[in-house]
Amino acid sequence: MLPIASVLLLASVLLAARRLGHRWALPVAVLLGAGGGALLGPHAAVAPLMGLMAAAQVERGRSYGCVCAAMAVAPAVLAGWLWWVQDDAVRQRMTSLLVEQLRALGLEPADDAVSWRQLVEVMVRLQPALEFMWLLVLGLLAYRLAAWLAPRLRARVPAPLPLHLWRPWDELIWLTILALALWLVASGRLRDVGLNVGVVMVAVYAVHGLALLRYALRRLRVARLLELALYAALFVSSGLSVVLLSGLGLLDTWFDWRRLRPAPAGQEPAR
Repeated sequence: MLPIASVLLLASVLLAARRLGHRWALPVAVLLGAGGGALLGPHAAVAPLMGLMAAAQVERGRSYGCVCAAMAVAPAVLAGWLWWVQDDAVRQRMTSLLVEQLRALGLEPADDAVSWRQLVEVMVRLQPALEFMWLLVLGLLAYRLAAWLAPRLRARVPAPLPLHLWRPWDELIWLTILALALWLVASGRLRDVGLNVGVVMVAVYAVHGLALLRYALRRLRVARLLELALYAALFVSSGLSVVLLSGLGLLDTWFDWRRLRPAPAGQEPAR
């Protein structure tokens, strides 16, 4: 219920802002965020702000990438707050609570309880990254919903970019390098920053690799059933597929196999 509520809140604010203007929709977003946060938690509080920021970018005629970046601001603030409040004592309490809950559900293996607890500890450390990625996925779904509803409500929301034409900004490679440096060199909480940012960037480049795969399958006119079978195989082998797809996406940062990088000023775009 909570993900659906967050998607609906974000889409509603985005559509309202497109009808009224994002400045006039600000009070609506604040009220919905306050009410949603009080009733449903932080996700519902952040979602209306994401819709408002997305609408501001659409109103200015910015690209779909700028819209996505604007929607990512509020989840990034929430992730930073989670990192700030989670000291070692808080993490230990959260880990113990999750282990007890999983044990009550019968999900803890009896023969390797230590490794199970270590896995839960890693998940707790990665909570900021996981929350950020989950909210951003909800934001992208809400934007697609708003774009589908917009013509019926006499609002204008540009259609989202198709997956096979999506490409992250080249400058994000520096964020990846910074995350890797923090994880390797720093210690304590700064190392956790590198770990969380690194996980987010692996996910970004994995989606980048998936977009490349989708592009290649469309160019080769692969049958839909075979394409779905390939996606199912990637899902089943998720650990290996994430590594392969993220590596593929990272390589495309330099090679730009689809020729999607904007041409320099004064040059003709590649055909």
